[in-house]
Amino acid sequence: MTLTRRFFLRTGIIAGITTVAPFASGNAFGQKVGDGKSGSGKSTFINTDLLKYITASAFEEYINTSFSIRTDALTEHTVKLVEVKVIEKPGRAYGFSLLFSSDSGEELPQSSYLFEHEKMGVFPLFIVPVKTPNGMRYEAIFNRLRESGAKDSK
Repeated sequence: MTLTRRFFLRTGIIAGITTVAPFASGNAFGQKVGDGKSGSGKSTFINTDLLKYITASAFEEYINTSFSIRTDALTEHTVKLVEVKVIEKPGRAYGFSLLFSSDSGEELPQSSYLFEHEKMGVFPLFIVPVKTPNGMRYEAIFNRLRESGAKDSK
């Protein structure tokens, strides 16, 4: 049997789709996604638009809880959210940072990963490794613009 380019591409696309589909839990930031009528409530949808509206206060209640990071289909790392820091900037800009700790000796490279939390659900997050005296940490930074007239940064 000869391996054609069309067969190779079709097989690769199918493999890629089936690898990503199991990561979705049907629960994003505590909200069920889907039509709400199906019995299972599960969906392969990961709502990345929610990250535009998430604030520091959404994460503050989950300090010292565990998050799972998927690096690939078979590998999962556990990290703990240790700090949520609001970053005030002059003018309309503000932001916040999330700091995660890892007890494993393996260092994850700077990249986007799928994070999963039992209450927040599944969401993508870009993290950067930070070496500290307390071990390896991973930081995610969110930058926002306030709506005109809005004073609350949380």
